[in-house]
Amino acid sequence: MERLFRIQGLICLLLCITPDIVWGQVYTPQGSLVSDTYAIPGYYSPAQKLAIKQEYEQAYPRAIYIDEADPTYNCHAYAWHISEGGSHVWMGMSTNPTSIYWEDGSYIETTASDPEATKVSYPDDNHSAIVSTPSYYFISKWGNTCLFKHTKSDCPYQRSKTLRYFKLSMKISGKQVLVIPPSGNTVTSEYILSRVPVGASVEWVVDRGAATIVSGQGSDKVRIAFSYNSSVSAIVHCNTGLDVKIPSLHVIASKYPIVTDIDLFKYGQGNGEYTVKALVTDPTSVCTWECSGHSRLYEIPYPDDASFIENPNLFRAIDFYERGSYTISVYAANAVGIGTSFSKTFDIQDVKFSFSFSVSPNPVIGNVMQLEIVNRVRSVEQFTISVYTADYSQVVKELVTPLSSLIVDISSLEDGEYWVEVKEGDRVCKQRLDIKRQ
Repeated sequence: MERLFRIQGLICLLLCITPDIVWGQVYTPQGSLVSDTYAIPGYYSPAQKLAIKQEYEQAYPRAIYIDEADPTYNCHAYAWHISEGGSHVWMGMSTNPTSIYWEDGSYIETTASDPEATKVSYPDDNHSAIVSTPSYYFISKWGNTCLFKHTKSDCPYQRSKTLRYFKLSMKISGKQVLVIPPSGNTVTSEYILSRVPVGASVEWVVDRGAATIVSGQGSDKVRIAFSYNSSVSAIVHCNTGLDVKIPSLHVIASKYPIVTDIDLFKYGQGNGEYTVKALVTDPTSVCTWECSGHSRLYEIPYPDDASFIENPNLFRAIDFYERGSYTISVYAANAVGIGTSFSKTFDIQDVKFSFSFSVSPNPVIGNVMQLEIVNRVRSVEQFTISVYTADYSQVVKELVTPLSSLIVDISSLEDGEYWVEVKEGDRVCKQRLDIKRQ
């Protein structure tokens, strides 16, 4: 792998002896000239390309080979210029000129968790990469060798403990959820592209058949008529000759209820008890809920608690019994049952305690027993208490009560063994009972 680090000396030599090297004309999206950039001739024979490929695949077996070794461009050129449609150049022989991309505002620094992050800088390795999919994978050119897809540290550039992430500063903004009026076939909305370079023109792009550009083509502001869901994207044609592709904005347009989010919150509820709310464009929607895992969805149990809710049809109560990830889904429909669905995953650590109960005395030597329910759930209004025969085949006594501590009359039961079962909502707990009066 010594060839990776001999490249600077090689280029210095080429600059001195090769008349074909020309300085490259590379510009940032905001129109700044990128220094220390040039076009250089170069060629590897098929045998050399194969040898280089095998060398790096052996050294980094988990890295994914993308493209053959090519001495005409490097990591900075690939990440900041070529991956955006530019030609092969070598960017930075004596310096790292990439800082101009964020210093002139073409890109802004962000975090690794930002889904809009596209560029990565290894500040202590003089290396650049682009974010791939999944986001913990990068694609980068390794010096004058091959192009690889790899994880953060599975590459020759390992001195940088902290990486820097960047995203394009130009961004489309506007409404992403639009309701088409019942009496119409389309809905119109405005979209704006920020930080367009001076002198640039904007080519707006929508999905054919789903949306139509009404006005503003060529400018940073456009009006679009939607008849269905569509992406809204743009290509910025800079006066430097650079064309910049802008990430698309997905717009949902429908006559039917559209769920935009799910809220999960508490309103004084106990352990593991929550309330969910569907955020819907039509507040009169009929919502059907589902949840994965060990959970329970049910109507909000206390009318007084929910009296402040303007649209109780958008709410449900939910209990969680185990820690972990749960996916909550809702389908919001109009009066004739047509609508849209939405799912969201939540990490739940606050869960309901398993309830239990005690009977005393046990064995019972009289005609009454004391029953205490432990860890009662606030959202359960009543308990069903059943006494079964020893073989669990017959209910010999049953009562429904809102109390968690009560005295139960068992004078009608003969001496012997029984089962006592307490049902709390959809949860059941049971234990043996002995009656021994003599």
